[in-house]
Amino acid sequence: MCGRLSQYDGIHDFVAALSMANPLINNAGDHRFERYNAAPTTQLAIFHQEGEYLHADIVRWGWRPHWAKDRAAPINARVEKVAHGPFFRAIWPHRAIIAINNWFEWVDEGGTKKQP
Repeated sequence: MCGRLSQYDGIHDFVAALSMANPLINNAGDHRFERYNAAPTTQLAIFHQEGEYLHADIVRWGWRPHWAKDRAAPINARVEKVAHGPFFRAIWPHRAIIAINNWFEWVDEGGTKKQP
């Protein structure tokens, strides 16, 4: 099953929790995000460092290299594949922090019902 996450606090709540002293360049807005069942390809807030500045931006959650046009973007990846596999090699040096409130995975209980 696919992992999901919640991102419902505002960017300033996450900055306060991280206790980051760097000046913030906020491109994510000042409102609460209110995303309670975000799946891959959802627009989410991330943090990344550029020089002495901390940037907050809204980006699409997911990764697919430019050469993988014939493949769907992966929704799950094991840490060893991300760290050493050719599919993720280009993104590894450009990591960012995704500010989330919760992470969960839907579990199939049989039939049409799924439980987070």
